[in-house]
Amino acid sequence: MHQDLPRYAHRVEIFADSAAQHPRCIIPPGIAAPVGLMLWGAGIEDRLPPMVPIVGAATTYAVLCAVPGIGMTYVVDCYRPVSKETLTVITAAKNTFAFGLSFAVFPWIAKDGLVKVR
Repeated sequence: MHQDLPRYAHRVEIFADSAAQHPRCIIPPGIAAPVGLMLWGAGIEDRLPPMVPIVGAATTYAVLCAVPGIGMTYVVDCYRPVSKETLTVITAAKNTFAFGLSFAVFPWIAKDGLVKVR
């Protein structure tokens, strides 16, 4: 069993060097979040079937939960000497954004509606 390990070692190296480990892999959440928000807003405003806003909300919440973890992992892997300070800044920015969003979103929706929010 152990004599086969060197034969498969190149496959592990190919996976380690693949594009899945590349920083550009953090781009899809930046695309999915606005799509989720549009599905949620349009689904409620236009009275679309209930699954449309549910899928939009689920997509948005999944992205909001995933992005800080992806960012923190990237920083620790690529910038280890300054990772402590950077993680503090990322956590502070994440919490500030979450507070601002929860504090301002309801008056904004009440004033402009669900689709017209710009």
